[in-house]
Amino acid sequence: MDESISDELIQSSQKADIFAFGVVLWEIITRQIPWSSLTYSEIEQLIRTGKRLEMNQGIEISSNERILFQLAQSCWEEDPNQRPMITSIISKIDLYLAELTSKSSL
Repeated sequence: MDESISDELIQSSQKADIFAFGVVLWEIITRQIPWSSLTYSEIEQLIRTGKRLEMNQGIEISSNERILFQLAQSCWEEDPNQRPMITSIISKIDLYLAELTSKSSL
């Protein structure tokens, strides 16, 4: 396989993993199953047309959870090249956890 094609496939897979990580964050925040009433092909169609998960009306989330939701949204950028790298996500989560820890020790 041509090395450039291989690199492109790996990067595409990594960006898809970042998208999926954003979905996992959404699940943690909302404690819900995403797209639970849709088929796989319906989900795929929604994503391809730019639709993303949202915070449902009536779900109360803390300011801390809102920070995580914003991170999830960045993982869902339509242009995969605009999605954060995993190292950036880890850094943001580390900062988030450090802030939570410092607030709880006050």
